[in-house]
Amino acid sequence: MSAVEATRVEAGAGQGHPFRRAMERRDLPALVATLRPDVVFNSPVTSRSFVGLEEVTAVIRVIMDSFEKLEYPDEWVAGSTHIVTFQGQMSGRYVEGCELLRCDEEGRVARIEISARPIAGVMAVASAVGPGLARDLSWFRWACLRLVTKYVPALLHAMDRAAQLVWKPRGWR
Repeated sequence: MSAVEATRVEAGAGQGHPFRRAMERRDLPALVATLRPDVVFNSPVTSRSFVGLEEVTAVIRVIMDSFEKLEYPDEWVAGSTHIVTFQGQMSGRYVEGCELLRCDEEGRVARIEISARPIAGVMAVASAVGPGLARDLSWFRWACLRLVTKYVPALLHAMDRAAQLVWKPRGWR
């Protein structure tokens, strides 16, 4: 296997993949124009892939509407793959991560893979996005999802704070 060198995209107006620029502007129609009809979206929250323009657009619409703050500080390009980092705030929780955008020969996004941290931030995304996507579920399924996503982020945030207080690597004071 040969190595592919990544090139950093300089920050600035009009720079980077059109997907990134559309997310920064929160311009859903422009973002949808960057996607292939058979696009696949993989989230850090669920093992289920979202497939096709309709499903992926629904997910991205809720994500765009849910982020209180969102910025894209870095982007790298390696062949037809764009690696875009993001950081923001959702439901009062900090979340950062990267999006791997795999593009076709025309530059349209065929696959989106997202990794994010910390887990409390990821669950804040789930708590904001899940119920927004579950509008078409039965009221019982929606209520169960809402109940789980309401309390899990707070529990994970508390566990993260407790771990910071308790855990110290050897040699630290």
